[in-house]
Amino acid sequence: MPARPRVQLAWLCIVTVSVVIYPALLHKPPKRRMSNGNAQLKMPGCCEEIKELKLQVANLSRMLQELSKKQEGDWVNVVMQVMELEGSTKQMESRLVDAESKYSQMNNQIDIMQLQAAQMVTQTSAVDAVYDCSSLYQRNYRISGVYKLPPDEFLGIPDLEVFCDMETDGGGWTVIQRRKVGLTSFNRDWKQYKEGFGNIRGDFWLGNENIYRLSRRPTVLRVELE
Repeated sequence: MPARPRVQLAWLCIVTVSVVIYPALLHKPPKRRMSNGNAQLKMPGCCEEIKELKLQVANLSRMLQELSKKQEGDWVNVVMQVMELEGSTKQMESRLVDAESKYSQMNNQIDIMQLQAAQMVTQTSAVDAVYDCSSLYQRNYRISGVYKLPPDEFLGIPDLEVFCDMETDGGGWTVIQRRKVGLTSFNRDWKQYKEGFGNIRGDFWLGNENIYRLSRRPTVLRVELE
């Protein structure tokens, strides 16, 4: 192809491209402006939503902080109450131990006072009391025979009949056993020896319990064999 027609063809292509591209260039800017316009219209709504979300998040955070502080306060109160209860329990235990100790001391004091009172009664009535035949002899009883001793309130034993020898070896002897007549058997069991058996005016055994009653004070045993 000759050079001139090629140049003309090139110019024709350039003009054609320019004609095709130029309208496109003319139409694109308005679309961009419309797009920017829509973005400008939509942005205020998005900002408001974001602000509301941020406000809600802030409110929730504040509520969580308040709830956490309240729970911490409640926990501290519970711990304090538990500590107070433990302290009260220890105080009650200490008071209970003190009360038990005082109760034991009071019981001991009561026992001591009862013993002292019994001793005082015994000592006070020692002069006038009749314990055995020796006491009767000191009251100028001089005839041998059966006498009745008064009840022993301290031991809770009723009155007791005894045979008093007011003549032998100075008198005032309480006979606890006599085997002279031979009409009473001394082959007895333990219970009978404990309670006593026989005839007080004949052969008899006074009884272990009665002998214990007579031997509470210092005594002298005299054995007479025939």
